[in-house]
Amino acid sequence: MAASAAGLRIDRNADGRFSARTQRLALDAKRRVAAGIESASIHADSRQAEFCTYLSAILLGGSLLKAPFGWWWADPVAGLIMAPIIARESVASLQGKTRGHCGCR
Repeated sequence: MAASAAGLRIDRNADGRFSARTQRLALDAKRRVAAGIESASIHADSRQAEFCTYLSAILLGGSLLKAPFGWWWADPVAGLIMAPIIARESVASLQGKTRGHCGCR
């Protein structure tokens, strides 16, 4: 609030863009490490990081539509898009199912 009172322009989407970039870098690094040490658990963790990257991209998309165009409904729609994806992954996790093979190639 002090920054806006001082007349400074705040980029509200900078955190989202930074988060999406760093998550992608973490995902790539985890996959390299998993392949290097042939760790199925680190590979599974990289799949989780990939899932989080997709969710961050959806959330960022909603924010990017809301900020310049004033579409107040963009953030809630992004949440509604994310909800069934999260629910499907949660149910699969509770049932012990995984998507694809979690071992290293």
